[in-house]
Amino acid sequence: MCLTINMLNELGLLEILDERAQFEAQFARCRGLVRFAASRLLKDAEEIAEAVENCYLAASRYALSFEYDGEFRRWLVRIAVDEAFEIRSRKLFQCQAEFRSAAEY
Repeated sequence: MCLTINMLNELGLLEILDERAQFEAQFARCRGLVRFAASRLLKDAEEIAEAVENCYLAASRYALSFEYDGEFRRWLVRIAVDEAFEIRSRKLFQCQAEFRSAAEY
């Protein structure tokens, strides 16, 4: 067991795993705020859940380290709002496309 931990230490994998665990914990604490931010732009529960999931995926891809929790929360809210706008724009585009195709008949 010690040999495995030493090998992981040498490869820097323990640092990566620790950073990942820290991100998971920070995001878990902010999940309600992210959901609230998305719900201000979206009304459908499925769309809100999609925005939260997209926010998690985007943030985990580009996880940054912040000195303060407030900085992390602001960063997550900006990502959540961007994701909600993306979902809203996609829905609006689909509605417009359906309207145009219905108007052609």
